Amino acid sequence: MILKEYKIPYPNNNYINSIYYFECFNPNHSFFLPDGHLELMVSDSAISVSSKSRQIISPSKILFWGQLRFSGNVNAVSSYKICGVKFQPWTLNFLSKNRSVNLVDSIIDGTTLFSNKFIDNVKLLASIDWSCNLQRELASKKIIQLFLTEYSGNWMVKNNFKNTVFSIKDKNGIQSLAEILPYYRQSVRTLGNDFMKYIGISPKEYQTIVRIRKSSLDIKKGKNILHTALDLGYFDNAHFTNEFKKLSGISPKQFSTQKNLVLCEV
Repeated sequence: MILKEYKIPYPNNNYINSIYYFECFNPNHSFFLPDGHLELMVSDSAISVSSKSRQIISPSKILFWGQLRFSGNVNAVSSYKICGVKFQPWTLNFLSKNRSVNLVDSIIDGTTLFSNKFIDNVKLLASIDWSCNLQRELASKKIIQLFLTEYSGNWMVKNNFKNTVFSIKDKNGIQSLAEILPYYRQSVRTLGNDFMKYIGISPKEYQTIVRIRKSSLDIKKGKNILHTALDLGYFDNAHFTNEFKKLSGISPKQFSTQKNLVLCEV
C-alpha cells in the first residue's frame, strides 16, 4: 500500500483541506476509513463502499464521500489506485445547494457535483512527484482554482464560524461549549443554526467526530485504549466504546487489531 497526502497550507485551505494519492495492491483486504471529511475519490477501477455491513453504492470509479458521520470499508476485486480531494466541512453548504440528495449521509457519483475538467485534474494527482513540493503545490493550486471557478458564486462563510471549526479540530474536539463560544462571538443558538446550515450536523456531533478521529489515530499508533479515552475527555471506557462503535460499527479493541488500515494525519 502507498499513501501520499498533502495538506493545503493557510490561507489557501479555506475550502480544500488536502489532496492525496492511494494505491492498494491487495484487494482482498478492505481498508478502514475513520475520517470525517467530505471527499471526492477518483479510482482507476471499480470500487464499492460499505458501512456497518450495509452497501452504500454500487461499484463506481468516481465517488463523492459526503458522510460526515461515516466510517466504513472500500472493497475491490483487483488492485486499484485512488486520487482524492478532502474538503473543509463547510463546503457541504455550497455543494448541497439545489441538490435533492442529502450529502451529509450519502455517497454518490462524483460527476453529479463536479465538472469533467475538475475530475480530470484530480486524476492527474497519480502522475505527480509527491516528494517534490513544487509539483504538489502546483497541483493543489490548480484544483483550488477550478473549484473556486465552479462555485465562486456561493462563497459566504463567516470567518468566526471557520475559526470555531478550526479551534475544535485543533483541540481534538474536547472543548466545552463555554470554551468554544469566544471563537464564535455569537449566541449558542446561532452557533447551532450555523453548524446545521454549513455542515449539516450539530456542534456536539462534529466534536464527537473529531474526537473519534483523533482516538483512531492514537490507537493505530499503539496507545492504550483507556488512556486514549481519558485523554480525550471521556470519563470511562464504556462511554468511549459506545461512541466509537456508533461511528465505526466496531469497538476500539476490534479496530486496534484490524490489518491493512489507512489513516492520515491531516
